[in-house]
Amino acid sequence: MALARGLLCAGLITLLPSACTPPAADVPASATPPPALPAGSHEVAGRTLTLRLPYRSADGKLWVATQRTADTAPFFFRSLDVEPHAGPQGTDLAIFVYEADGPGTATLEFELVPAGKTRVGPAGAPYLHDGPPAARYTATVTAR
Repeated sequence: MALARGLLCAGLITLLPSACTPPAADVPASATPPPALPAGSHEVAGRTLTLRLPYRSADGKLWVATQRTADTAPFFFRSLDVEPHAGPQGTDLAIFVYEADGPGTATLEFELVPAGKTRVGPAGAPYLHDGPPAARYTATVTAR
């Protein structure tokens, strides 16, 4: 299992570009777009939430949380693993793990954006991405 180098700052979770296979060389705009990604999945076991989000590091895009950690209460970020070629159809797999500190329901949202970018932060933040994401994943989960 390969651990990703990540950044957790002010509640932001993003993968650094060097955490995975480097992106492919620039591709002309006329090139055929990559095939659609397989669907992500999540499961809750007790108070542990595990999200499995497939992506292709060669596309130069990675999954990031779209909300601050405090906005996901009672779930709080615990870890992130990146497993190259471990996802469906040979995709890479980002595995986010959250723990609940009590009972409750939360909606966690993730978006696939250019590597090294985030969707949350103050205006003008150096790694802020304001374009449309390549994909979205939302999980509404309950801890008992």
